[in-house]
Amino acid sequence: MEKPFLATFDFSRKNVFAICMILTVFVSYKYQNFAGIADFYYHYILYFLVLIFGFFRVSYNTVWQQPFLKFLLITLVSSAIAYFFQPYPLIHFAKQFGGFIFIGLTWLVFFILFKGSKQMLFSIYIGIALIAAFLTIPEQVLHQYDVHLTPKKGGWIGLFRCYSFTEEPFSLALLLLPALSFYTQKMATLSRWGLLQFAVLLTGFFFTFSGAGWLVFGLFLLFNLWQSLKSNKRWLFAVKILVLTSLSVGFFSYSGTQTRVRESMKMVSYFAELPSKKVLVDVNTSTRALYLNSIVAYNQVKKNPLTGGGLGSHGVAYKKIVQTPLDSFGIYIAHYNQLDGGSGLIRLLSEFGLVGLFFILYVFYRIIKFEHVSLRMPFALFWMAYLIHSGNYFLHGTFFWLMMLLIDSKRLEGITKSG
Repeated sequence: MEKPFLATFDFSRKNVFAICMILTVFVSYKYQNFAGIADFYYHYILYFLVLIFGFFRVSYNTVWQQPFLKFLLITLVSSAIAYFFQPYPLIHFAKQFGGFIFIGLTWLVFFILFKGSKQMLFSIYIGIALIAAFLTIPEQVLHQYDVHLTPKKGGWIGLFRCYSFTEEPFSLALLLLPALSFYTQKMATLSRWGLLQFAVLLTGFFFTFSGAGWLVFGLFLLFNLWQSLKSNKRWLFAVKILVLTSLSVGFFSYSGTQTRVRESMKMVSYFAELPSKKVLVDVNTSTRALYLNSIVAYNQVKKNPLTGGGLGSHGVAYKKIVQTPLDSFGIYIAHYNQLDGGSGLIRLLSEFGLVGLFFILYVFYRIIKFEHVSLRMPFALFWMAYLIHSGNYFLHGTFFWLMMLLIDSKRLEGITKSG
């Protein structure tokens, strides 16, 4: 792991398979509302093939021994308790639980096939992250010439928000954070080629202009400064101070950030009520979405603190608690993130209550105990960003990172079938 990752990229048949799987973490093209039931993501075809392949290659005992099955059982029992207190259409539970089984088992089988080779898989992840980050540079140049490969979104100092082959600027920031934090920790030992890779990651991350992403990385740099001081490498400390200062200046001078902070503070005074039409129309869409989804989570937890509303219930509760009342008041606004809550923290609390809070604490406990010390911070930053601004269970690596934590590499050694 100390060597430059792209220089050690192995394009053997097995690694190409791993590259394709990890690429699905970044790319999520879909067929909108397939058959009127749900969105169909094209990478699900690959996932289905992985499950079929794993059916013939993986021991059933290996699958049953994994803690992921306990995770599924807890989810099922928690939602059953929630349904007892507050019934909701079971189709919404079935969609989400079916996704848990399909996506979860796919990544479980994938990790078993690779015998939990987490460092190798993370090196592939970093290689794809580097490509995604590098592609923001020509994307930014084309934006300046009024050629927009991705929708034109304002950034800072005349630049535009870029997001390469992901679907949103924050999505790219979320996925670059683990790689960027890993390189930052290794900066003192990086070769010139490694420093160039770090510069590419930092440039792509900067071009996302993601306030949530910048905030998480800024907190990491602040924490990491102490390590730089202990290493007696003044130049390293100076570089981190420069990056931290640039992010801070950019974060607080960007008009969008100022607007969101100001309007978020304003909305706090209304919690947990539905504000007037004037307030909702005037507030920016990000703050509005966060506030309205917070109201839903508050009401779900208030009714059932232990297990919340149940898996898949947030969208149903949003319609009942927010959308229908606003419509009856004659307030017609666009409702954003009503299915995923716009935040992992909001959705987990809304759909799982205290069980969801326990899951969050358990994830960070596993990060602290993770066997590869150098990967602990990258894992922590991904989950921090996810909790702040990404409530989707299935996109952009949620189950990839979950399996990274749950799979015990030592127990997997030598237990896959040879044929």
